[in-house]
Amino acid sequence: MQKRDLTSNKSISQVIATLLLVLLAISLAISLYHFTSSVSKINEASTGATVKQDITGLKAGVKVINVNTSSPAKIYIQNTGEITLNNIKVYINYTKKVGEKNILNVSSLWVFTYNGSLNSGDVIYITTIERASDRYELQ
Repeated sequence: MQKRDLTSNKSISQVIATLLLVLLAISLAISLYHFTSSVSKINEASTGATVKQDITGLKAGVKVINVNTSSPAKIYIQNTGEITLNNIKVYINYTKKVGEKNILNVSSLWVFTYNGSLNSGDVIYITTIERASDRYELQ
């Protein structure tokens, strides 16, 4: 059986081990910095978009001014907000989409002609892409 020579020093020196440890710590710190900065940019972008949508929703407004139920029925819809409305949709009783208009300028009035019948208790519901809406129940 051979004896090992325990006096020979063939391991990594303490200086090299310390340098490797410092380099590892620096690379981990840089990786962590890049990760956190990219996550914060993503959060900032999505939060900014949400705030913009909320502000747009505050400036948007739509209202059913009047409804003439004689055949054909006429529904008078006005933009009561501070911005132009887009993709305005008209529903009867929340489920049946009966009309749509692409643009309604500020303070403009849209007279929508509905060829179906409207009865007492029917609900006219208006929505826009800007999240403005109105509900009008026939008496």
